[in-house]
Amino acid sequence: MVKISKQFFLFCLILFSFLLQISFFPAFLDAQFFHLEYILNFPLILIILISLFTKKSNSFLFFVAFFVGFLFDLYSEKIFGVFILFFLILVLFIERVLKKYVQFY
Repeated sequence: MVKISKQFFLFCLILFSFLLQISFFPAFLDAQFFHLEYILNFPLILIILISLFTKKSNSFLFFVAFFVGFLFDLYSEKIFGVFILFFLILVLFIERVLKKYVQFY
């Protein structure tokens, strides 16, 4: 049996959630109904959960945050780099808060 690494599985899960966010969910979430496609950001939720439940700081999470931010920048009409910066700052902020305020981090 082939062993799939944990990092590869998490990367594929976040990539799959991004693809659902971009292609599948806008068809079912009506744009006039509370703008749910902007509220329900599943890759953001996954990155927050993964960064909260990993024990150590790792470069893999920063790579995934950069990659997802890059993909969101490709599909947005905002200034390029805004989502990359947002995701990287979010991961760094969560890491710093956990390191400073959580005792057994």
